[in-house]
Amino acid sequence: MKDIRLADLQESVQDRTAFGTLADYLTLGGAFLKFILKAKPTRIVSPSHPNYVFYQCAREAGHP
Repeated sequence: MKDIRLADLQESVQDRTAFGTLADYLTLGGAFLKFILKAKPTRIVSPSHPNYVFYQCAREAGHP
């Protein structure tokens, strides 16, 4: 199985036809978690809204 890239995830969430069942959401969530474990992006917590978490990816993960 090939490694998931940031561009693959971005393309997946933009495809509205890809979310027909609950299993589709589970598949995307699993792909995102697999990406996070491999890419190890910087985790940024919003200072004004601590429940908002952002991930900053390195160029090697496909981030421009």
